[in-house]
Amino acid sequence: MNLPVRPVVVLVGAPGAGKTSVAHRLAELLGTTARDTDADIEGSAGSSVSEIFVDHGE
Repeated sequence: MNLPVRPVVVLVGAPGAGKTSVAHRLAELLGTTARDTDADIEGSAGSSVSEIFVDHGE
């Protein structure tokens, strides 16, 4: 069975380095979608990543 291959790219860097901006632009160029794990975490936790770090440590 031949399954379609989708590129998977993981960006890692310091806060404010531009990972999200680069991810969205790269996804556009590759014809795929970008996923922001901070947004996933914030959605399930009900608070921002910054608040989580303050409350529970980094």
